[in-house]
Parts: sequence; C-alpha cells; structure tokens
Amino acid sequence: MIKIDTNNILNPLNALALGNSFKDEYSFYKYKKVSFNNQSTEKENMLTLIMAYRFNLIDLSYLLDINPNDSDLLEYYNKVKKDYYNLLTFYEDKYHTLSNIPLKDFSKYCYLDLPWVGDK
Repeated sequence: MIKIDTNNILNPLNALALGNSFKDEYSFYKYKKVSFNNQSTEKENMLTLIMAYRFNLIDLSYLLDINPNDSDLLEYYNKVKKDYYNLLTFYEDKYHTLSNIPLKDFSKYCYLDLPWVGDK
C-alpha cells in the first residue's frame, strides 16, 4: 500500500485555481494564473468556496479509490467533507438551496464497505 502524505494536498481554493488538488502533479497547470479572491459579494465568495471544496472532494475521492486503506487520507477527506457540508448548510440557510438532493448521513466513505462487488 502506498501511503499518501496529506501535506502534499493543496487547500481547496488553490486546488481549484490550478485544476488539481495535488502538489507537483499535472505540471502544465502550474503556470495557470487564476484568482478567486476578487469576488464582489459575500454570496459569490461563498459560491466559489463551495465550488472549491467540491472540486477538492472529488479529487480526494479518486485518490481514495486507489488507496482505500489509507487512514490518514480518509481522515483528511472527512475533514474536508465536514467543512464542505458546513459551508453548504450555512450558504443554503442564508441564501437559497443549491440542490434538490437533501444532505444525508455521509459519516463514512462508501468505498471502504467490504466485500466489493468483484470480491464475491
């Protein structure tokens, strides 16, 4: 099993700006100059943060797909996921609902359930 160093995972805003959540990966994105810090309203700022956290969660889920037993990575994923849902809940309480899919109990990462389909 390969152990992933969670210190090499970018924060959600930097990951969104680079199009990649992992340091030193996809090097052709390194020189892309995108800034999400100049939003004009709090609402736009929050939507950008929601988009950034969602992007980061998707990248982390791909990494968990190939490293399902990495407990540090899973812990980091759950922290980012909790922050994402807190931000999403705050936004929806203040402005409006972004999705017609209600938030469920996402207390565990579903890919860690055993046995896998191919194991049967």
